[in-house]
Amino acid sequence: MKRYFPSIKQYSWVILVAFVIALVGGVYLAKITPSTSVVNSIMLATVGAPGTTIPGEAAGGNSLDAATNYASEMISRSVMEYVVANNSDVRKRNYTADDLLADVVAVPSTTSATVIVTATTSNADDSVLLANAVASGFQNYIQSQRQAELNVLRNKLQTQLNADVKQKSADQQAMQQIANTTDIRYILASNDLQNVNQQINNVQSQFDQFPTTVNSDIVVIQQAKPIDVQSSSKRNLIIAAASVVGILIGTLIMFLMIFLDDRLRGEDRVKEKLGMAFLGGLFSNGKIKQNAALAKGAVMHQFADIAVNLRLTGVLPGEWHSPQGAALLITSTQPAEGKTSIAVGLASAFARGGGSVVVVDGNLQKPTTHLAFGINTTGIGLAGLLRGTGAEPVDSVVVRSNIPGVWVLPGGQKMEDPTLLLGKKCPGILAQLRKKTDLIIIDGPPLLSGSDALLLATMVDGVALVLDSRHDKLKLLLRAKEMLSTLTHTHSGVILNRMPRRKKNSYFASVTSSDSDSEQRVSMSTLTSPGNGNGNGDVSGYDKRGEKVATFNSTVPPMNGIDSSMNGAVPVALPSVPKNGIAMPSELTAYPPSQNGAANANKNPQTPLFMPRR
Repeated sequence: MKRYFPSIKQYSWVILVAFVIALVGGVYLAKITPSTSVVNSIMLATVGAPGTTIPGEAAGGNSLDAATNYASEMISRSVMEYVVANNSDVRKRNYTADDLLADVVAVPSTTSATVIVTATTSNADDSVLLANAVASGFQNYIQSQRQAELNVLRNKLQTQLNADVKQKSADQQAMQQIANTTDIRYILASNDLQNVNQQINNVQSQFDQFPTTVNSDIVVIQQAKPIDVQSSSKRNLIIAAASVVGILIGTLIMFLMIFLDDRLRGEDRVKEKLGMAFLGGLFSNGKIKQNAALAKGAVMHQFADIAVNLRLTGVLPGEWHSPQGAALLITSTQPAEGKTSIAVGLASAFARGGGSVVVVDGNLQKPTTHLAFGINTTGIGLAGLLRGTGAEPVDSVVVRSNIPGVWVLPGGQKMEDPTLLLGKKCPGILAQLRKKTDLIIIDGPPLLSGSDALLLATMVDGVALVLDSRHDKLKLLLRAKEMLSTLTHTHSGVILNRMPRRKKNSYFASVTSSDSDSEQRVSMSTLTSPGNGNGNGDVSGYDKRGEKVATFNSTVPPMNGIDSSMNGAVPVALPSVPKNGIAMPSELTAYPPSQNGAANANKNPQTPLFMPRR
């Protein structure tokens, strides 16, 4: 999971952008969303209260159950239509039954026989109106229903009473017509009249018990008032919700971008994804870009590790495998990967170990390597050698850097088309340098910018491909690896630059099976054959003990004769080797590679003409 932390850090801006966009949208939505006004009316169920019952009616349960049932019945279309039809104020505000169903809710209490009627609108007056209209309207609605039930019962008794009175009148008329009290018909009519009178008394008694009106058994006990209105603004909720949604969407987009980002994501994947040796890495550090030669602490240790890994991985042959100095090309897939800083840092690391290094600016279309060493004037440089006849010695263009043991071959004037000249003359230039130094580091152009880097790769012993761990895409890296492996056949490895910092276990190097199984290699061009020596094995650039030293002609002018136009950069004469391979004392002056090589310096018979600048 840690390998994804740099990508999360890289793409975290997506979350920020999504959050800001969502926040702006939330603020706008909250601005156009009006605030709401909420107010309550309270109703109480009074089952069995005086004036609310109808004689002979079945028991309706307790008030708590009645309140629950009424709360459900209240929020119905028939009730809301009744409220609208019977309240002129509601109609004036153009509210419909559907509006009331949307804006009003009724919630029964769980502990008392009350129902809370809540109205929510964008206007405080409308909220009060609707809460009271629904509460009062429902009370009237229930009362009208119960009154209708009472009227039905009263009408039924009244009809029966009228029928009995009519029957009584008929019996009385029959008795009057007979007039004979002993007549059986008179006797039957008299008995029938008695029964009718009794029935009339019973019905009249029942009718008298029924009230003329009945009240609702749910009444309003607290009406809504303007002072009770509470303004409920959803703006903060809308803004908060929009912000959370923005963060979630940004996080999803970020992880999608990380998933689609085909970068290496760690040094352990160099071997797996590219099939190349891993030479080491450098943590992100601004001091490297400022001056890689003055790197200290962990950065200096990382450069030293890379220098050792060049040998351990076989990218550069061991000194015991070749009688000449090794040549290393440092390149990258694209510009601005940090290859020049790494070239300077590696040269400094080799020099601190007692070796001599020549750094060659191989990017002739954009020669800037000299600036990394603080050299402003470069002379003709490598470009001048390429444009020359081919007989010019490199001594005339190599300049001394301010780092002991490190020499610089600047690029010189910018060249638009150096490729063909590089292929023709650069091998000879490198052959001269191999005889005079331990290591040649070529700060080459990017691989994907042209064929110059590939051409230089065919002339060296190894290639170090510098990759910016933050930006390099796997697709480009595979293209670069394909070109190196199929067109140059030169051993190569990867240096990861700007890696995320680790507190421990930061060292890692690896080699592919093809590299580890390869045969021992020798340098691209060899020193003069063993038979060309003087019998003691002495060759130019080596002392009698086989220790390599930098050399220069005794004809170089003294320090006080330095041309001021060179800005302190001293041309160094690195003389060619005589045909017999023997360097005579009058032609050769040994120079210790660096201050760390002071022990070797004491063994040299002569004092160096130029001491490294402090």
